[in-house]
Amino acid sequence: MDPFSAPSLKRSAVARAIAHPTDDVRKVSGAILNMTVRNRFLHPEERPTAGKKTENWYSPADAVKAGVVLHLWAAGFSNSPTFQAAIDRLGLWRVTDENPTWKPGDPDPEGEPNPDRPGSPAAFVLRDFCETGGNWTLRIDVRRNALTGEYRHVAALIREDSAMGNAVTEQEGEVLLSAHLLPLTGLLAQIASHTIFKGGAHGTH
Repeated sequence: MDPFSAPSLKRSAVARAIAHPTDDVRKVSGAILNMTVRNRFLHPEERPTAGKKTENWYSPADAVKAGVVLHLWAAGFSNSPTFQAAIDRLGLWRVTDENPTWKPGDPDPEGEPNPDRPGSPAAFVLRDFCETGGNWTLRIDVRRNALTGEYRHVAALIREDSAMGNAVTEQEGEVLLSAHLLPLTGLLAQIASHTIFKGGAHGTH
């Protein structure tokens, strides 16, 4: 497994990787526990301890997700569809990520996914930042169908001026209500310095 997707970090290490210098790391660690147990935004690997309990191990990609959730909380977001759109975009590959012109109803793309592709878009973004220093942004749209009134929350990952895949999909009859941008570059740099570029027990190399 690539080091960006490998569960190599304890919760305390994730907290240190995403906390602001003025934050209480114990409170950040508690927030990560809430993301894991209550909100189910994170799905770490459970490993047995010397006793009867299990311990959660997180990947650097999980740290990216946790950092984004912290930023959304700090911005005042409490709407679960907004969080779910962000987590889905960071955690799930879309068909259009490797086949941007694919549309619902088209035949499934042939062939296997790129074998060099990390385990999640969050891992890909962190790897790209470590290799190139590229600037990444997460955009979250709130859209509403003008006829049915149905709301839809959808997110896109954008590198410089180019979005991964087909960006924020637009559906017929939809109206854009709001777009929220989360700059990721500073978060990625902080996580990389605490994980990918750090040795020792919690480093990935």
